[in-house]
Amino acid sequence: MKKILFLKFLVSSFVLAVFSLSANAKTDLCGPSTMFGTDLPASFDPAIYPVAHGIVLSPGEGASYPQLQFQGTLGSVTSGPFAVVPGVANLHGHGWMHPPAQNGQLMTGFSFFMEWISVGGFPVLQGAGETATACSGGGWVIPGGFFPPPPTVDGWITPSPMVLEGTLVTIHWDSSNATACTFNGSSIATSGQVSFVATPATAGVYTAECSGPGGTGSDSVTLTVIECPSSITVSPPHNPSPSDSQWMTNFSFLTSSVITANANESVTWTITPQSPAGAIAQPGSGSGVSINFSLSFSVPSGGSLFASTALSTQIQAVLAQCSISRTNTITQDTRDIIRQEYVNHGITVPARAGFNAPIPTTNFPIAEINVTAYPLIIEQPGFLAQSVRDEWNQLIGQAMGTAQTDFGLILSSAWRNPERNEFFNGVLNSSHQYGGAVDLVISDISSVSSTTGISNSNLWCLLEQAGDNIATGVPEILSQQVLCGNPFITHVHVQQ
Repeated sequence: MKKILFLKFLVSSFVLAVFSLSANAKTDLCGPSTMFGTDLPASFDPAIYPVAHGIVLSPGEGASYPQLQFQGTLGSVTSGPFAVVPGVANLHGHGWMHPPAQNGQLMTGFSFFMEWISVGGFPVLQGAGETATACSGGGWVIPGGFFPPPPTVDGWITPSPMVLEGTLVTIHWDSSNATACTFNGSSIATSGQVSFVATPATAGVYTAECSGPGGTGSDSVTLTVIECPSSITVSPPHNPSPSDSQWMTNFSFLTSSVITANANESVTWTITPQSPAGAIAQPGSGSGVSINFSLSFSVPSGGSLFASTALSTQIQAVLAQCSISRTNTITQDTRDIIRQEYVNHGITVPARAGFNAPIPTTNFPIAEINVTAYPLIIEQPGFLAQSVRDEWNQLIGQAMGTAQTDFGLILSSAWRNPERNEFFNGVLNSSHQYGGAVDLVISDISSVSSTTGISNSNLWCLLEQAGDNIATGVPEILSQQVLCGNPFITHVHVQQ
């Protein structure tokens, strides 16, 4: 009873469609692919025809069951009312019903209904290597059950849709559900690429259009070509011999710095250190609108009394496709040459603004304040030495019961650059390196002692006291601290 009701529902659902078909809709089911209302290729790609669905009605008295026979690599099978090819992936009938039959004929007043679905396979008269070898019967066909998907096309440009003149560009395309494609009107494969050197003439729109059983599809990409510039600009600016008078605008760098070079175009970079000998750049090359690199070199041990060699490097930017390049050389100025010594010794690096030319005082000329190989020093240690000298003479006068005297002191050491400090075996973090200490020696101590009547040891003790009154005074033999009564004192170290 349920089957009869369901059948009546199906028949009534399709009766309008059946009788609205034209006369040629009643067809021999053995015709090539007529069951689907479309011609199909002798061989097909299941990826292109992933889903098939159709309905066959054989209405009317005396209509025969469709009898189809397939033979091919999957074997031979005959069945009715509809034959399917066994072994096709995921192929299955989706149910069929028919009324009682007599002698292979449909009974009067009844119709035959069949529905099939194939997912990943294809129950067609020709396909998958199968061939219809025998067929009989006829019926009504409702076409349109099979809808191949339309082609999809995807196009893109590398390295970019916007490139500089002279750049090698590649236009790629890919498609699906397609059997033929054209590229700007010329036949191409269904996927591939085309490469060429970009010029202003090659700028424009490129279109790949593909066709297949499901129709046509296309995709377009636009190439923009920028003409070559007349020159390129690179920073840091070219400054192979920086002036110390321009120290505030000089490019500053140390081996502890990460240097960034920039260009106004995407270029190929080469970094070539010029000095000191053995200096290396890491990395030494690159590409893009910028590059980050650092410099390094080996430092000899033992210290030195000479000025260190400036760190210097060339920065070359090449725009090969336009046949232009730019090379800038950057070199440390005096402030950074000195600061590099602090980096080399692993101690705190002073600020660039902390370096200045030495200033003479009443009793200490520049030649005595600064005995290094550099024209600049840190702080102004001459002022500390002058204050201690004045205080020492005040103490001598008090000891003699007279007015302040004017005995001389020798400034044996003031500011030391780290290489000089190492040369004289100074301690690693010596305050001399930051301009905060002086070493003072009594000039002609025997004469001063004879004139004042104060012993040599007491003169040293007065100098230590003067240092303590101004900052902190420490008698030393070379770099060894001793008591002020020691007869072998070489100087008094005064440290702020």
